[in-house]
Amino acid sequence: MEPSFWVGFALSVGLGGLIGLEREHHADARKEVIAGVRTFPLVSLSGYMMAVVGITAGEPLVLAAGVLFITLLAIAFLIVRHRLGVTGLTSPVALVVTFLLGFLVAYNFIQEALVIGVATTFLLLTKERLHGFAFGLDDEEMLGALQFIAVAFIALPLASNLPPEVDALPFVGRGQVVDPYRILIIAVLVSAVSFAGFIAMRALGNARGTEVMGLLGGLVNSEATTASLATTVRDHPALAGAAATAVLLAIGTMLARILVIAGLADPTFGVLLAMAPAIIAMMLVAAIYAYLRWRTSEDAAPEGPIRLKNPFAVAPALRFAALFALLAGLSEAIALRFGEVGVYVTALSGFFTAGANVASLATLYATGKISLQVAATTAIATSVFGVVNKFVVLRTMSLDLLKRVGTALAATTAAGVAALAALVVLGVF
Repeated sequence: MEPSFWVGFALSVGLGGLIGLEREHHADARKEVIAGVRTFPLVSLSGYMMAVVGITAGEPLVLAAGVLFITLLAIAFLIVRHRLGVTGLTSPVALVVTFLLGFLVAYNFIQEALVIGVATTFLLLTKERLHGFAFGLDDEEMLGALQFIAVAFIALPLASNLPPEVDALPFVGRGQVVDPYRILIIAVLVSAVSFAGFIAMRALGNARGTEVMGLLGGLVNSEATTASLATTVRDHPALAGAAATAVLLAIGTMLARILVIAGLADPTFGVLLAMAPAIIAMMLVAAIYAYLRWRTSEDAAPEGPIRLKNPFAVAPALRFAALFALLAGLSEAIALRFGEVGVYVTALSGFFTAGANVASLATLYATGKISLQVAATTAIATSVFGVVNKFVVLRTMSLDLLKRVGTALAATTAAGVAALAALVVLGVF
């Protein structure tokens, strides 16, 4: 259903007012208001009305006239600013974007207009922070940032549109053994977690920032978080104690995320309730070891800010992602080969993507395709493998960190196996 004229009118004024409010707030700090909370809503409304007229009349020249109008207005705005001794192109460009937001609303791109309007306001509002952050980057970090942007915003969308099979390469494509999209999404997650740790360290200090990195990273991808922490320890050994706590926190939040995923995928909550005792037992063990490490660690993190080695680095993230994606694809192929037993074999995918497999199992149970026993048993085993894979990651990337958390990983794994065995023996399923 097309929005009414008045709904579009309100959205246009609202988006223009949001940007104008920020511009007037920013200008007020320097005691100058050239265009603010009144001008920007009018500009957005002008774009909306011109687009409505052009659409209604079916006349593209009206739209072309609108583009010419906003171009001339932006140039005039720039000249006025220059005569007043104000430099910079941000406000004139923001004026053009605001006008085009009115166009988007008229063409019923409502969500897109809202996202762009909020993003524009955010970029304008965070000027000082963004400039400070940009000035603090060296050439290597800038190159890494460009690589990250290229992968996240160019290569990843392209890979998402790949067909199930690529010509002459049947094992390459979406859902195949070699899935470029899976590789790139893991690489983006690894780099994003590293960058989150970089920000957390700046805001909270080295030790606390590292721990927060683990706590939040486990909600996104615990493997990517563990890999990022291992890289951090390799470059900054003094952070090993905090990183060990962070790995255990990542495991705890990963397990909590798995329970939430099971509940969302199965509206009956059957799988969630069946697997909850084992998962909670593992969470408690991981939490206890994390607390003990936090309380008894004698490691002193370096004082003052430290610079992570290129927090945007994409090449190491791509290597890690390619390995995990390849092994995950092989795991899926093995599961298919084993037929009915393949459902149990899919527990191996917990090495690479425990959450996705638990969601699949819960959905299969909810739709009546597998029994509760098969779904819950495999889901718990998947979660156990999701902890075991930290051994593999750390064995490959940081032996020092593995020594610090090896006992905790073993105890968490043992808790899951013991709970699973008890549930099976007692016939709980």
